Amino acid sequence: MSLPIALIIGTRYVLSPRDFLSSVASLSVLGLALSIAVLLVVQAVLSGFEYEFRERMLGTMPHVVVYGTGASIDEKYIRDQSSHIEGIVAQGKIISGNALVVVPPRQAADESNGNDQLTQNDRVDSFGRAHPVVVEGITPDPDHFAPKLLNYVSASQVERLQSGAFEILLGKALGEKLGVGAGDYVTLMQPIDQISLVGFVPRQKRVRVAGLVETKTFMDRASAYMHIEDAARFFRGRQAVVSYGITLDDPFRARSVHSHLDRILARGDFVIRNWSIGPGAGFYGAILSSRYLLLLVFSMLVAVASFNLVSTIAVMVSERRRDIAVLRTLGSERKLISIAFLTAGLSISIIGLVLGCAIGVAIGWLLEIGLPWFEKLTGTNLLSQYFIHSLKLKFQLSDFMVVLAIGFSLCLLAVAIPAIRATALNPTEILRHD
Repeated sequence: MSLPIALIIGTRYVLSPRDFLSSVASLSVLGLALSIAVLLVVQAVLSGFEYEFRERMLGTMPHVVVYGTGASIDEKYIRDQSSHIEGIVAQGKIISGNALVVVPPRQAADESNGNDQLTQNDRVDSFGRAHPVVVEGITPDPDHFAPKLLNYVSASQVERLQSGAFEILLGKALGEKLGVGAGDYVTLMQPIDQISLVGFVPRQKRVRVAGLVETKTFMDRASAYMHIEDAARFFRGRQAVVSYGITLDDPFRARSVHSHLDRILARGDFVIRNWSIGPGAGFYGAILSSRYLLLLVFSMLVAVASFNLVSTIAVMVSERRRDIAVLRTLGSERKLISIAFLTAGLSISIIGLVLGCAIGVAIGWLLEIGLPWFEKLTGTNLLSQYFIHSLKLKFQLSDFMVVLAIGFSLCLLAVAIPAIRATALNPTEILRHD
């Protein structure tokens, strides 16, 4: 019977109408709730970064790439050998290379005469509106095209990437920097000189912008897509990389697929890479490192707030000294006293944890809505230096469980100290002085 009685006593202490105790308990709840909310928001931000990395970056690139050692690649052989691998959602040949995107200053005149070559003056005058870019030649087909890239550009613009049309999709940040949009003309210039009648001039081709791709990542600054046959004509095998890309439904299976292809592609004509050993691995590693580091740092904030409960329960024990003495005189065990104050402390903790989760979700909602408005108002992009240029908070059940587990463990440790010390009070001394 001691346990139910202890729970009832502890609950009554929490619901005490005494102004002093209620104010002290309220401050403890508020401090714990705010610290839990901050920790939860930080975890949600990093979960959002991880989600955006997976959807926006990994969703717009092949997860496993097979490179040929020669100028061409045996596409049919690779497709036949990988046809039985589960989880492949897109695959196909890719040609990529480096180029310069140049916007002539007299674009209207260029559009009227259709001249593909720039004069020397044009090249000098337009230097301020030139930008290096990675051109990727793709097949605009759902079976070959990176599927999630379609989320960031309209299907009609993708359909414009036809062989011989020489149309190109530019990253939105690159398009805005150059001051061009859909329907404008730009010049692709290869940074390799070729011999012509007038000497050595860069190879160049006038192309039309089919649309702008906005993934809201750093790739928007220097990415371009065109039809694979047009890319082959432009690069002509020079400074171009011919490869075979495979996109998976789960990008984190890339390593296992890589190992499998290493075994089945026994011929030594291929080099296989996956995103986890490229630049993307660094970004993903940074997210994980930041998650663990910030979890540790902000757990200290929760620890400070939870140990405020020590003083709260200590004050409660001091205010209830007479109750403790009476209960001990009536024959109550020490266990009843400790459980009563543990119940009071954990009740306050649970209220703070639940309230903190609610406040955290509200703060996250306000951040997602308010940050774009603030950036628009001030004309700044606070995330421009990160690889993801938009803020998305993703509240996951695992994050809630981790935050609640940390908070509850620290609170349990904090309230156990004064609850155990309450059992050491001498009832004789208390009644003698009272």
